[in-house]
Amino acid sequence: MSFRTARCASPSPIRMKSSEAADGVYAMENDRITTDTRWDSLSHAEKNHLLFLKQKSMLAMFLDRGAITQAQHDKSLHDLKVKMGETD
Repeated sequence: MSFRTARCASPSPIRMKSSEAADGVYAMENDRITTDTRWDSLSHAEKNHLLFLKQKSMLAMFLDRGAITQAQHDKSLHDLKVKMGETD
């Protein structure tokens, strides 16, 4: 599986999978957001969902590395879900 990095409006690039993704479909793979569409073509809701997934992944990384406690992780994830209107 090959990856390429795309430039986008976000501060950090999104790794894009060059195969196996349908147009407009995105998923988490190895804690990276993968997509086969350009950032500019995504709707506002899709961009917000990708941001949510990225922030959720970052919280998990902090927990795994001992930077935050389980209680801090759970509270931050709950607050993030409420603020962004996510149910995931």
